[in-house]
Amino acid sequence: MPHQIKKNLGVTIHGKSAEFRLWAPFAKAVSISGTFTPEGPVQLTSEHDGYWSTVIEGVEPGQMYKYSLQTADGRWIEKNDPRARSITSSDKGLSVIVDDRFDWQG
Repeated sequence: MPHQIKKNLGVTIHGKSAEFRLWAPFAKAVSISGTFTPEGPVQLTSEHDGYWSTVIEGVEPGQMYKYSLQTADGRWIEKNDPRARSITSSDKGLSVIVDDRFDWQG
């Protein structure tokens, strides 16, 4: 399946919101749940080329999340973000949002 690699895979923080983008070409559906989704999982939108994305308001560094993907046979599986810059060390490890805007030279 030919595709172009898109920028901003993983989490990109935009002020108080964040864009989440995942490459999952064989998923039938993708959702995200985390400490910033108290109402339950949020569905990602298919970009029709194997990529899935959403923008969520009220997201801050340090919050945790995990993706759920629906397989071709209808099962749901949970996965960490393969582009996460940090993951918790618990048995049910979660991806952690990291603020990459830190001024390392300042």
